[in-house]
Amino acid sequence: MSFSRAAIVCIQAALYQLASTPPNKAPAKGRYATDEVFFSKIAPLVFKIQQPLIWLCTLADVLLILTQQTIIPLSSSATSAIRSTICPSPSTQPVSATVAIHTTSFLLIGALLVVSGSLLRLTCYRTLGAFFTFELAILPAHRLIASGPYSVIRHPAYTGSLLMLMGLALANLSPGGWVAECGIFGRGSGSLVVRVGFFRCGMHGGLQ
Repeated sequence: MSFSRAAIVCIQAALYQLASTPPNKAPAKGRYATDEVFFSKIAPLVFKIQQPLIWLCTLADVLLILTQQTIIPLSSSATSAIRSTICPSPSTQPVSATVAIHTTSFLLIGALLVVSGSLLRLTCYRTLGAFFTFELAILPAHRLIASGPYSVIRHPAYTGSLLMLMGLALANLSPGGWVAECGIFGRGSGSLVVRVGFFRCGMHGGLQ
């Protein structure tokens, strides 16, 4: 089950990278509402911050999975170094014990949401073409697009963002993953509060 988790987190991280990267640069001229509120100005930066964090969670999951399998044997010193470096507070004791990184229903549901949201956003990229930017702008030959997902809902890319962020929270912050099993945000109720807060920050800033 651990190897299935490694494959799933790598796929969802790759899809998130694609779906959270601007397909086109915002034009220097023609931006709409240049005096927009501060939140709207920093929102495009949220994806840039989240991307390395998602890859960090993915890399940590994969490295810990490599320490608990025998197909690609690691030396005991390498295994101990990896665990002590990236797993400060393992849920399994002693520290030398196998870290409980594994596939869970939370991961599967989360990955499904990430895949759905990513594919929806990538479809939006293709549908809007050069008109899709992460900042509101009026482009040359600008026109209303009412095909593809835009024929169903007004802002499908926002819906895709919400699906991705909810999925990433379920997949990476729930039991079975590096953050929870290694006590990255601590343990107990305090850990839950921090994880929920972390998720809400992403939700508020990642709507692009």
